[in-house]
Amino acid sequence: MSYPFIFKENEQWFMIPETRQDSSVRLYESTDFPNKWQLKKKLLENVELLDTTIHKQEGTYYLVVPEEPEKATYPV
Repeated sequence: MSYPFIFKENEQWFMIPETRQDSSVRLYESTDFPNKWQLKKKLLENVELLDTTIHKQEGTYYLVVPEEPEKATYPV
């Protein structure tokens, strides 16, 4: 598993691992931190995103993801 973004919200641990191969962004919830995780929900489907990070600001959650170098719209 690459780039697991792990965060704590309301005393519960969550993880968003790299799941580009599934064309989704998945949210997992820990059932026994840090060893056991259960899929809570697919946040996005039919997307190929890398290294998803969550940023929470004033109660709103933002997904921050880098653009793939092969598909970048700027010089890499």
